[in-house]
Amino acid sequence: MTATHSVDNFVQILGDLYSRLFDHRPSLSGEINYFIKEFEVKRGNQDLSRLKKTLSNSEAISEHLQDASNLQLHHYLPHISEQVNSARKCASVIQENEAKTGRNIWLEERQHQRVEEWSVFMNEMCSKSAAVDKEFDDELQKVANYYKEMENKLHVIDDMPQ
Repeated sequence: MTATHSVDNFVQILGDLYSRLFDHRPSLSGEINYFIKEFEVKRGNQDLSRLKKTLSNSEAISEHLQDASNLQLHHYLPHISEQVNSARKCASVIQENEAKTGRNIWLEERQHQRVEEWSVFMNEMCSKSAAVDKEFDDELQKVANYYKEMENKLHVIDDMPQ
């Protein structure tokens, strides 16, 4: 009986420790309720009055400034559009002139430079390829001579009297 009593006591102690360490729902609930009450008391109707003030300001703006803005927009927009079109036309003329004169010369110079670089590169590649081919042929000749020499030695050994 003492063994079951001590096991029950042990389980109860473990349960108490678990609830102290991991079960914080009541304390969290209390803290949340306290925060909400403090928030409501301190802020009170300040938020509501601020919202009403913002609403009245936005209504005043929409009534008065919207009409004035529309009038100014209709007055100045054609002039601004005309200036933008004029600037666009000037820019396109400048771009065409640049394309006809200086840009083409620069592009041609760059093209000639690239053609020369390509020629030098291709000449180097051809010479390197020729060198590799010559080296390959030399090595092939060496191997052929080596095997021919070995074959001759075998024939000499076969021709020898035993």
